[in-house]
Amino acid sequence: MDVATPSQQITAVSANPGATSESNQIAALTRQVQALAAKLDRMSRPRKRRTTHQRNNLSSTRSLSNYRKFPNCWYHAKFGTEARRCVKPCDFAEKV
Repeated sequence: MDVATPSQQITAVSANPGATSESNQIAALTRQVQALAAKLDRMSRPRKRRTTHQRNNLSSTRSLSNYRKFPNCWYHAKFGTEARRCVKPCDFAEKV
């Protein structure tokens, strides 16, 4: 009966090329599962919603193309001299 020392057993196990290949595959699969779990965690978090104040102040100016088509802002077109929320650029001139 042959009795192998512990160091001989370790050498024999690590010399097995099939075991190394399987270990590499398991390690790769473990990394993929961790990456997928992290992605799922990011996707399941609630998104920050903009408050009403933030939505109303997204754009405080009008585009140039809109200005060319309509030189007065919507507020002056609708309310005239009573407009309170003029959006620049606006060519509204109060008639004196």
